[in-house]
Amino acid sequence: SDPIYRVWALSLAEEARRHRAESDRLLNQLIDKHGDAMGVQIAASYAQRRQSDEMFKWLDHALEKQDPGVKGILFIPFFRSYRNDPQFLVFAQKVGVMPTPR
Repeated sequence: SDPIYRVWALSLAEEARRHRAESDRLLNQLIDKHGDAMGVQIAASYAQRRQSDEMFKWLDHALEKQDPGVKGILFIPFFRSYRNDPQFLVFAQKVGVMPTPR
């Protein structure tokens, strides 16, 4: 029901429906209005899209802005496919969380 999270959720849903233009519009709205507060969510959106460069850019931004959500990256489903990615492991170490080795 939170309007900010609603925009994020709609962006994710539109991406899942393969409506990229609408997803882009909503994601850009989130970035423009709440980029400093929603860095982890924005990174998760890029993870859903398999755009890892943007994902890591936004994870770094979230860490820089002290977004508390970075501590929960191991529990956000959109990041699961990156758990064995060396860059993700470095980021997880940087924030003090460590994925379980597979």
